[in-house]
Amino acid sequence: MLNIRIFASNSYYLMSCTENKIPSNYYDDVDTSSKESIRESLCNITMNNYIANSYDKAYLIDSYADADPYNEGNITCIYTGLSIKNDMHGTSGWDREHIWCKSHGFKPRNKKGEYKDGVVADHAYNDCHHLRAAEHIINIKRSDKDFGEVLNPKGTDEYGSKWDENIFEPRDEVKGDIARMLFYMVIRYGVYSGEKLNTYIKNEDNEWVSTSIDINLELVDEDVTSISDGNGRLGKLSTLLKWHYQDPVSSREIYRNNVIYMYQNNRNPFIDHPEYVDIAFQNEIGNYQEEEPKEEIKEDDIDREIYLERNISFEEDEGFNNENHPNFSLYNSTITTSNPIEGNQSLLLTNKKTTKGLPQAFMLDYVSNLSRIDFMAKSSVDNTKLKVWYSLYDDMWNELETYSLTKNEKEYTSILSNNGGFGNARIGFSFENQDVASTITIDSINIYAGKDKANVLFEKNKTKTSLSVRYTVTTNQEEVTYFERIKSLDEIKDGTEFIIGASDLTKNPYIMNNYNEKDSRFMAIKPQIKDNLIFMDNPNTFTLVDGIEKGSYSIKLGDNYLGNDSVNKTKISLLDEISIASSWNIEIDSLGIAKIELKEDSNNLDRRRVLSYKDTKTNQYFTCYQATQTDSLAIYKKVVTKCDKNEYHIKCVSLNFAGIIDNSLYNDILEMDSNARFGIAVSSNGKNYIHLLLPTFNVVYDGSYIEYSNEGTSIFFNINLVINNEEYKNMYFAKAFVIIDGNAYYMQEANFSVESLRDYYINNIDLSQDRLDILNSIII
Repeated sequence: MLNIRIFASNSYYLMSCTENKIPSNYYDDVDTSSKESIRESLCNITMNNYIANSYDKAYLIDSYADADPYNEGNITCIYTGLSIKNDMHGTSGWDREHIWCKSHGFKPRNKKGEYKDGVVADHAYNDCHHLRAAEHIINIKRSDKDFGEVLNPKGTDEYGSKWDENIFEPRDEVKGDIARMLFYMVIRYGVYSGEKLNTYIKNEDNEWVSTSIDINLELVDEDVTSISDGNGRLGKLSTLLKWHYQDPVSSREIYRNNVIYMYQNNRNPFIDHPEYVDIAFQNEIGNYQEEEPKEEIKEDDIDREIYLERNISFEEDEGFNNENHPNFSLYNSTITTSNPIEGNQSLLLTNKKTTKGLPQAFMLDYVSNLSRIDFMAKSSVDNTKLKVWYSLYDDMWNELETYSLTKNEKEYTSILSNNGGFGNARIGFSFENQDVASTITIDSINIYAGKDKANVLFEKNKTKTSLSVRYTVTTNQEEVTYFERIKSLDEIKDGTEFIIGASDLTKNPYIMNNYNEKDSRFMAIKPQIKDNLIFMDNPNTFTLVDGIEKGSYSIKLGDNYLGNDSVNKTKISLLDEISIASSWNIEIDSLGIAKIELKEDSNNLDRRRVLSYKDTKTNQYFTCYQATQTDSLAIYKKVVTKCDKNEYHIKCVSLNFAGIIDNSLYNDILEMDSNARFGIAVSSNGKNYIHLLLPTFNVVYDGSYIEYSNEGTSIFFNINLVINNEEYKNMYFAKAFVIIDGNAYYMQEANFSVESLRDYYINNIDLSQDRLDILNSIII
C-alpha cells in the first residue's frame, strides 16, 4: 500500500485512490469455466456503462492517473520513470503513448489512403487504460514496435529500455504493467466487443471509400507483427506472459486502475484479479502467484542496541581482475598515430589468424566530463563483434556497448551519461578473435563532454548495508568445560582428561579427533577458540598412564592405547594392551610445546617416529612421521568450572540501508537545488519499490532518519527495516536516492537478507566474541 503521508504534496495525486476499491458485485458475472467464456464475460463487464472520453481529455486523465506522488504538478513517465511537469506536452515534454500502438488495429486512413492521427471517436484510440504518459523522445524510439526481449539492441537508454529495428523492451520495473494493459486491450477490443474502425479502403475501382472494419485485437506469439486496418495483432505473447509473472501487480497500478475507473467507469480486470490471466491466456509459462499480505512490522522497545560496522558496504570486490576484465594495452594491435587519440582521428585494430587473446587498444585516456562518443567503424570480416569499454576514476573496465560490424562503414554512438559527463573517464575498444585475419577501422571519432553535475557523482556511490540487533542479556552461573594448554606433565594427574592439538592455534587451529581405522590416523577438526582456550562438545579425550618401560607413558583412549605395532608403518594404531608399541616418551618445554615420540624408536634415530599434525592442503590429520617432517604439538587438559554465562535474547533485528556522501557533494547538491530531498527506496523483489522520503537532519521519522557521521566530514541517511524472524531468509533491496529539481537520482542498489548479512559478519569481519555470540543468537 502506498504511504499517504509521503505523497500528500502532489495536488494531482488523488488520495482517495491509493487503496484497491473494487466496486461490490463488479465481477459477479465473470465466467471462469473456459478461455472463451472468461474473455466474453470480461468483455461484457468492461463494456457495460463504459464512459467514452475524448483524446484531448486523455491529457487531463493521465495527469491524475500518472501523477508523480513526490512532486507537485508533475507526472511520471512510463518508460523512463522520470518526473516531468504536467503541462509540458509534445516534443518538449510528454505524449499520450498508446501502449497498444494504434497502427496495429485502430489508426484510420483518410480519403487519400494515408494513416491519419489526431482526435478520433474510436474507443480503443482514447482508452486511458493503455494511454500512458511517456517522454516524447523515448515514445519516438518505441514507435509501433512490438514488445519483446531485445538480444542485439540498436539503442538503449540509461533507465533500462532497449530496442532494435522491430522490437522494444521496456525497463524491468514496468514490464508487468505493460503486459496487463495489453491483456486488457485484447479483452476489451477483441472478437467479442463488436468495436468498429471507421476508415477508408480501396474498392474495385481502386478508389478510397469510407467503411467500417472490426478492430478485433489479439496478442500473438510472434516476434514481429505488421500494421493493419482492424484485426490488429501485436507480439510477443509468451514474453508478455513471462513479464506478468515476473513483475507482479504494484500499488501504483492499483492506484491508476482506480483513477481510470473514475473517468471511464470500467476497470482492468487483470490488475484486480491477475490470476484471470491463467484462464484467459492459457499457456505453459506458469501460474500467477500472489504474495501473501504482510502484517505491519512494529519495533519492540529498545532494551539494548548494537550497530555492527554500520558504514561498511558488503559488495563484491571492485578491484581490477585480469580474469574478468581485459587489461587494455597495445599488444596485437596497430594504431595509425603514436600521439594520444583526440577528436577526429582514426584507430586501426588488426587481428592475426594465430593471435591468442583479445586485440586491444586505448582510445581515450582520462577525458574530463566525458558523456558520449560518436564514431564510424567497419571490419574486413562481416559480423565482427566490436566491444566498447569504459573505466571511471581508475576503476575496473566495464562493457558499454557491443556492435556487430560489417564491411560497410556505419555510424555508432556510445553514451556514458545523459544527465552530465563523468570526470576522469577512459574509453577502450576490443574485438573478438576471428578464425581468419581481420582488420577493424574506427574513424571520425567525436568526443562530447557534458556538464559535470553533482547528481552524476551521487549515482556513482553504492547504497550501504548493515545489520542492527536489539537484544537483552541474562547472566547466569553455569558449568563451563574448556581445555587449556599445559607446560609441564606435572599438571596432569591420574585420570586427568586431555586432548592433543597443534601448538600454534592461530596458524593451525586443529585438534585430534575421530580415528579413521581405514587410514590408521586421526582426522583433525577445528574447535572454537577463545583467549587461547579450546571449547568443543564431546571431543575424544585421552588419559595418561605409565608405560611398560620406566619413564615412558601410555596414552589411553577409552579401553585402547595409542601406539604402533609395526616397525615399517608410520601410522597410529589403537592397541588392546600396553606394550612397547604403545609406550611414548613425552617432553614439554617451557613454552608448552610437546614432543611425543615412540619409545621403541629412541635408540634408532634413522626411523624415529613422533606424533605430529600434518596439513596436506586437501585435508588435515594426525599420525606418526619422522622427526624432521613434523609440526609441533601441544597438550590441552580438561578444566570444568563455574563462571558467568551471557545469554542473549534477540528482541529485534533490522536491515539498515544507507546512503553516504561527503559534505562537499552534499553542498554541491544543495547548490543545484536548495530544497533537495533524500530518501531510500526499498523493495522485497527488486522491482516494485516503495520510496521513503526523509525529512530534516537529526529527526527520527518512523524508524528512518538522517544524521551526520561521527567524523563530521560526511553525512549518511539511513532507514531501519525491521525484519520478523520468519523472514530472515527473505532478500530485500534498497536504493538511496535524492530528488533534485523534481528528478530522482539513485545510488547503485544493495540487496541482502538478514541471513546473508549475518553470515558475512561471522565469516569476514573480525568481531569480538560477545558480538559473535549475539549474531549466533539470531536463529535462522
